[in-house]
Amino acid sequence: YSTYSDQHVLNVQTRNMSAFVDDPDHFLNWVKETASTTIRQELPAHIACNFTRYGKYIDHIYQNALKSKPEHVSLRIINEEVIDLDEKENRVEVITSAGKY
Repeated sequence: YSTYSDQHVLNVQTRNMSAFVDDPDHFLNWVKETASTTIRQELPAHIACNFTRYGKYIDHIYQNALKSKPEHVSLRIINEEVIDLDEKENRVEVITSAGKY
């Protein structure tokens, strides 16, 4: 979601951009908590948000998930195209174009 211009916007209304299905206002609330007063006033729910702000939102969620993950959860970052997920009893196996992980 990085870009050289704040004029680049996503083609989705801000009110539909929450990363959490069960919390549809999560993104809007995050903007209200983290943005300047000017941006809060300029970002109603019916307009689109720029790529940069949404990228910061996704990074915020990712960083919080890393900090709060349980000890038994491991994370391995692999730069591959994911083509499928295989759900096992207590885990999910990621299948990429290069194989399984």
